[in-house]
Amino acid sequence: VNDLTRSVDLGGRRISNDEASPSNEILTFHQKCGSLIKLTNEMKTAERKRPLDEFNNGVVMTNRPLKNDEMFEIRLDVLVDKWSGSIEVGITTHNPGSLEIPATMTNMRSGTIMMSGCGILTNGKGTRREYGQYNLDELAEGDRIGLMRKSNGQLHYYINGQDQGVASTDTPQTIWGVVDLYGMAVKVTILDRNDPNYPNNIQNTATRNNV
Repeated sequence: VNDLTRSVDLGGRRISNDEASPSNEILTFHQKCGSLIKLTNEMKTAERKRPLDEFNNGVVMTNRPLKNDEMFEIRLDVLVDKWSGSIEVGITTHNPGSLEIPATMTNMRSGTIMMSGCGILTNGKGTRREYGQYNLDELAEGDRIGLMRKSNGQLHYYINGQDQGVASTDTPQTIWGVVDLYGMAVKVTILDRNDPNYPNNIQNTATRNNV
């Protein structure tokens, strides 16, 4: 079969390879983002402006859909000692190019799974109260948060490289990575594990849940 003409059958709908497979373009943040976001570092770093005055409008999404078994990982660069909540990270089926970016991703009522605190929110509602060993609200500057949609449809989170287990068993196929720079979280950078400067030896300063 000619790979250029082969199509893939997904749920009874035949689509081309180009549509089914995200590109190999390097992961960055999409230029369309929350109203208080400033993008730098070739679109790999996002920062929420006026962090002591505003706690939301800091949503950023990936420039392209995530591939199966692809790690989307960010480093928490800057926190402020104000507000009660902090960073939220997850996935959404909504294309940022056509989405009206919400003030916070917990406002999304479809196609969205987010880790918030130590729980999992699906379409804005709590579906797992205690997930993994860490609370995102207790992470420190330099800590890393990653996620991966595995080819079997399972969504896993990784805190400082440690697999936190299955967060969702039936994750949609076409998804974009999402970071909500909410509350205490001010600045993050997308990490590339193929980069020779990848921070493999960042000290683990995260606080474990007592579970």
